[in-house]
Amino acid sequence: MQFKLKMRSYYTLFTSAFLVTMATGCPDISTVLKRRPTVMSNFNETLWMGQWFKQRWSPPCSWSGSRKFSDQAMNNEYTDQPEIILGHAAWRMNGHCVQATEHLLKEKVPGIYRVVDPIGDVLTGEGRVVATDYTGYNIFWGCTRPDIVDPLLCDDPWMSVTTRNAHPDPKCINHAADALKSIFDIPINAILQHVYAGRRRRFLILLRRRPRNGIKGWRNCTV
Repeated sequence: MQFKLKMRSYYTLFTSAFLVTMATGCPDISTVLKRRPTVMSNFNETLWMGQWFKQRWSPPCSWSGSRKFSDQAMNNEYTDQPEIILGHAAWRMNGHCVQATEHLLKEKVPGIYRVVDPIGDVLTGEGRVVATDYTGYNIFWGCTRPDIVDPLLCDDPWMSVTTRNAHPDPKCINHAADALKSIFDIPINAILQHVYAGRRRRFLILLRRRPRNGIKGWRNCTV
């Protein structure tokens, strides 16, 4: 019975991807991302820490409203507890700056984390680094609702492509695109592009001290 249910899940997943591909010429992103990717081999967490700016974003159904966000960045920071990383995030929504800090709880395998989201559990679940060159781009995959039948599938996945620079050069984006194509077999242009303010505007100023509210994060979204 368990085997039949698992085979049915595979059949539904690949049939859906095939039909969408035939109709549009490219695979449906949400369907492709349901297949849990392999975590990056020889992952160096220390080199991965620090500031990342979002460039491409495929949100989970639980946070579809995030498609409207802009100027979004994350700064990963070690804590006094070796097994916990703080992810300080900031973005603009309807012209206002929003800040939040999520927890990344380390799993046994380097590069795999338990994401604990402070705002409505919209991203809470599994997270894994699937590709990064540490100095240019980073591809992070997450799962908010695992498939109840097959542990290799996710019913509500998400993925982000981030870079060290808010306005990376084309070479950096090409490297990210190559990695994305190799891992998921999807073109980077098929994923929602994140919007930033003009190049001459400064934004997302990182705090190195604790602000008045006691939460480390960002001073503001734009200045």
